[in-house]
Amino acid sequence: MAQPLRRDIGVGVAAPSARIAVRTRGSAYHAYLLLYAAFIVAPLIAGIDKFFDVLSPWHNYLAPSIAQMLPMAPHTFMMVVGMVEMVAALVVAARPSIGGYLVAVWLWGIIVNLLLTRGYYDIALRDLGLARRVGPRQPGDAVRTALRSTLPSTGGEGLSEVRFRDPRACGPPGPWSVQLSRTRVR
Repeated sequence: MAQPLRRDIGVGVAAPSARIAVRTRGSAYHAYLLLYAAFIVAPLIAGIDKFFDVLSPWHNYLAPSIAQMLPMAPHTFMMVVGMVEMVAALVVAARPSIGGYLVAVWLWGIIVNLLLTRGYYDIALRDLGLARRVGPRQPGDAVRTALRSTLPSTGGEGLSEVRFRDPRACGPPGPWSVQLSRTRVR
């Protein structure tokens, strides 16, 4: 089922009577959703294309030193790679907190392969940037950024800490419940 781009987040503060609702319409949340969709769609399309070679002849990207060590033909190996990419896309869709780590490790493998193949350093650099975006992060970084940009700052008080009550609060699906701590910023 499709999920809306805008969600309401119940925010609990120190006093129970002071509940506020924060709309995650900020640019950080939209960037998160864009990356979330991209890390599902891109590996899925690339994985499917490994079987058909419409976008690119994928076996050309395989390092010759790795191709010599394989017990199968490079094209067959790239089909196996395509199946792994499709599984990674489905894991990112179902469990983004686990899928992020899986895609980061997968991108590091691609980077090593591209560095062993001469002429693809620009693609390796791009994948390095992508691996840094999906790599190890604390759960809910996008939500924290959206909360910081959305909550009004009053009289030198700032948002110092955001703690999640629900550990699965790092991405869709589901509503998020967070605990805010406000301290005086000097």
